[in-house]
Amino acid sequence: MALIGELLRGRARARLIIGYRELINQYLGDYLTITSYQRPNFVYAQQSAITEGTKIYTAYVNNVHLRFGQHLRCAVSALLRIRQRTADLRRDLSAQGMDDDEIKHRIRQDIFLPAQTFKQAISQQPIDMEQIPQEPIYMEALNTLRP
Repeated sequence: MALIGELLRGRARARLIIGYRELINQYLGDYLTITSYQRPNFVYAQQSAITEGTKIYTAYVNNVHLRFGQHLRCAVSALLRIRQRTADLRRDLSAQGMDDDEIKHRIRQDIFLPAQTFKQAISQQPIDMEQIPQEPIYMEALNTLRP
């Protein structure tokens, strides 16, 4: 505390705060005696802190377990540029004059099913490389996800 006080003494606001603290410290003992203040007795404080820390850690781990798959799928979809590729393919096929049902079928065949296969393959340990589509976008995504 003395080091901080020495560093801040040059500033006007710091000097004011230091003055208030000195004033409070001067009369704090008398005030506590007059008001009959007694410090609370923290029995087993360390054990309580450990228990609370364990609760927080458990809640965090449970949250990670519940949400990890969702976040991984979202990250993989971003790496594979699912939305962009779907929009591009839809635009190209519409320009060729295909109807909506054919376009949806091609999007499912060319984009969604390979992406789903990729997601299933990387969810297994060890990763089954034979299941992963051998297109460059899938290999780049796999290399990005590897530690």
